[in-house]
Amino acid sequence: MKIDEESLIWLTPGQSGAKNLLNNFLRESVIQDLPHAFLFLGPSGVGKTLLAKEFAQKITALSNLNSEKKSAAEILEFDFADSGNVENLRELMGFTSLTSANNSRKIFLLKNFDLASVASSNIMLKTLEEPPVSSMFILVANSNGVLPTVMSRCIRIRCFPVSDLKVNSKLPKNLV
Repeated sequence: MKIDEESLIWLTPGQSGAKNLLNNFLRESVIQDLPHAFLFLGPSGVGKTLLAKEFAQKITALSNLNSEKKSAAEILEFDFADSGNVENLRELMGFTSLTSANNSRKIFLLKNFDLASVASSNIMLKTLEEPPVSSMFILVANSNGVLPTVMSRCIRIRCFPVSDLKVNSKLPKNLV
């Protein structure tokens, strides 16, 4: 699979440090053996959910380049602010054990994970301890709402507040 430089350009504003780290995971030598879990952490309103979703889309696009079928990877979203009860999460985690005909990767984007109950966090912890081969988890949370045991099983991507000057700037990215 050939990864072009366009795959490493981000539309989400700000978070240059996080993007540089994430670009390392999008490199040709790493994309096939990605870690099973990422945790995007930061205060509300810094763009961590947009960045996490864009990262999931980039993984999907790169996986699809390497596959003859158009469903080489799919993104399943779950928002704890909307449907964060334990039964809904159990149902979603049931999809992790399903295998597809083309061995596609399932990317679970779990938004507002800091709102998860203790029971939901324990379900995720069990899943992260024994991750299904074809599943990847991208959790998004405020910095102080995730159990340390869950954090320890994820690659942490820290997102920080961005000044309005950086977000709205028309300068080339190397000058911002």
